[in-house]
Amino acid sequence: MKLIRMTLRGSGLLHGMIILYGMIILSIRHHRWIGTHQHCEYKEGKALLKVIYEGEWSGNILDSNFDSASYDGTGNYAIVFLCADFGIYSLTAQKMDGGNDPMQLVVQDHTNQTVESGLTTAEFGIVSLSGEC
Repeated sequence: MKLIRMTLRGSGLLHGMIILYGMIILSIRHHRWIGTHQHCEYKEGKALLKVIYEGEWSGNILDSNFDSASYDGTGNYAIVFLCADFGIYSLTAQKMDGGNDPMQLVVQDHTNQTVESGLTTAEFGIVSLSGEC
């Protein structure tokens, strides 16, 4: 996210190359999907966060390296994040549109097993999850 923000001030060929590079990195980090199933390939030492909500949301991931990343989205998203052995994670997402539909966060390990999940139906509700990798 920071890479793209910084490059918007650039110009010419370098500007285009950096934005393209930034889009490739972002496409590796998160994937939008429609429906209830998403297959995302990731390896041991990483985990998958699924944001299941049709409306607008905003969230933050603190991974096992204590690196933080913020995300804004509309609709369902899958985000792969670092979750190394003996590490911890913290995930938070909030509904931004005041909708009454449920918003669910689901954390899956590298074997696609659900490790943790949380749900809110409140307007502008927040779901916060944390755990050990």
